[in-house]
Amino acid sequence: MTGMGKVNGKFVIILNIHHVLSVDEMASLAGVAGTTLAQ
Repeated sequence: MTGMGKVNGKFVIILNIHHVLSVDEMASLAGVAGTTLAQ
């Protein structure tokens, strides 16, 4: 874990994704983020 923060009044946990997710998982998230932004 890298830290904690607050977004829109809610607490979030900030993670270093290079230590938490595999390369395949990061690619999947990038695809989902691209799809969400395109909508």
